[in-house]
Amino acid sequence: VPTPVTGMEYATRDETTLYIQGGTPNNGLPVSNQLYALDLTRPSWNTTNPPWSALSVGSGLQASPITYLQSMVISKDQQSLSIWDTLGSISTYNITSNTWSNPASLPPSTKKVTKLNAAMDPTSGLIYLPSGFESGAVNVYAVMVYNPATRAALSLPMPSDESTLAGLAYFSLVWSTARSSMLLYGGVSVVNFTVSTPSFFEFLPAAAMWAPVKTTGTSPGQVYNHCMVPAQTAYGGTKMIVFGGRYTSGVDSGSIYILDVKTMVWTQGTAADPSQNRTGMACTVAGDNFVAWGGDYNASTSKFTAPIIYNLKSNQWTTQFSLAPSPSITSSTGAPSSTSASAAANGPNGPSAAAIGGGVVGAIVALVLGIFLFKQQVATFASSEIQHAAFRQSPAINFDTEA
Repeated sequence: VPTPVTGMEYATRDETTLYIQGGTPNNGLPVSNQLYALDLTRPSWNTTNPPWSALSVGSGLQASPITYLQSMVISKDQQSLSIWDTLGSISTYNITSNTWSNPASLPPSTKKVTKLNAAMDPTSGLIYLPSGFESGAVNVYAVMVYNPATRAALSLPMPSDESTLAGLAYFSLVWSTARSSMLLYGGVSVVNFTVSTPSFFEFLPAAAMWAPVKTTGTSPGQVYNHCMVPAQTAYGGTKMIVFGGRYTSGVDSGSIYILDVKTMVWTQGTAADPSQNRTGMACTVAGDNFVAWGGDYNASTSKFTAPIIYNLKSNQWTTQFSLAPSPSITSSTGAPSSTSASAAANGPNGPSAAAIGGGVVGAIVALVLGIFLFKQQVATFASSEIQHAAFRQSPAINFDTEA
């Protein structure tokens, strides 16, 4: 089994395998280069005996990086994993051959900040890293757009006059198949480590535009170093689950929330036992099973060894993983609202606004027509959108990236 750590990199392959890499067992030093896979296709298993498999960490240059608080992205063809280490290089692991490649140098303009989560657009294969492009100006942030096939990169501006988006770290960034967009939730400012209101934004790669997301129901509030994962197979990507993390008050959470991405309505699930409150963990979904592993509580040196499982059908925590067929949760079905003592005392209130509904096409049209245009960057966005559209077809900026 993997060494219990926090701040590991992780990614899921088609709800069949959870990969975890790196992390630290002691909040800094030492740092691990472990690589493990959790089998999500096994019909049934208990949290006391999870089906982990150790994978190759390689050797020499062709090796798993010693890193934590970075980001892992699975490729468009689901055949490789890339570790995006903003303090080092880009390391790639081939899933089929169980081997590592020589690391690739980062684009020269990569911002040297930890915990900038990346996500891949499956329609183009491009990787997006918010706040990851070094603009050269103080406290001015841009999105790094990277093509792993050509090792080309360019930047897209982030709205600098919106304090809850520009300069964030420790956020979650997830591709939503139901909305054909990326959803960014939570995080804290890399400038002052605080954010006053919950950060929830949608990025439309086809339009190269950001828009704030309005939701109803009780949201997770302003958390960071949490996890957000989609429920794809059983729910068609219409559910997004947010678990754990740390409130800006410094309290770690064990609460779980389910977002219907069609209606943008939150429902609050049954909180984990307070002893399971955590931050910096790995998360995934397979069928009705939400699984979290690792992380720590209030920076404790004691890390979580066993996975924990939340059944999305029963809305309860369980020790049993099961892929037995079950009816999907409809948009109107909500999880029972409860919370742990610490979350009840410290958890923030969710925002309330008109829900965004309709189908994918309607949502994209509405967002493009009503997009939130930030005053000082209208011209910049227009120029960047043209460059980005060309980049999606034929990237023009190439770097010599072989280490």
